[in-house]
Amino acid sequence: MANDLILVKNYHKNYSQQGIMDLNGNWILQLLDNVTIYGFQEDMSRISKNRKYGFINKEGKFVLPIEYSWAWNYSNGLARVETGNKWGAVNKEGEWVIPAIYQNIRSYEGDLIAAKKDNKWGFINHKNEVVLPFKWDDAQSSFCIISEPG
Repeated sequence: MANDLILVKNYHKNYSQQGIMDLNGNWILQLLDNVTIYGFQEDMSRISKNRKYGFINKEGKFVLPIEYSWAWNYSNGLARVETGNKWGAVNKEGEWVIPAIYQNIRSYEGDLIAAKKDNKWGFINHKNEVVLPFKWDDAQSSFCIISEPG
């Protein structure tokens, strides 16, 4: 269905508006002032306003309100989200699957997620269980490359 949706925009002198319609002209998400609506990925779209981020689903319902410092698009059912200078991940219902306790979380593939805690990188899974301890200077799950300290 996401491919059957269109992004509409209005530009005014002091503000802009964006919204989402279906191909029959029905509103999925009414025009909102001064927002940026990003494309859908995994039936979810990131949306931002005043340097804050949230998510809407393909029905135009807010899954995560526009109040977070940063957010990345969904991948493998989770979106990385920053709040209060800490990173975690939410599912498509907006539930925190990985609590926002990490200094950073990198993009992930499969079950391994590279996460940084206490200035060291390790790997966690989608249940927030430690798979490899936090002892590395750097780590990337998409390449499965880890570098030994020192």
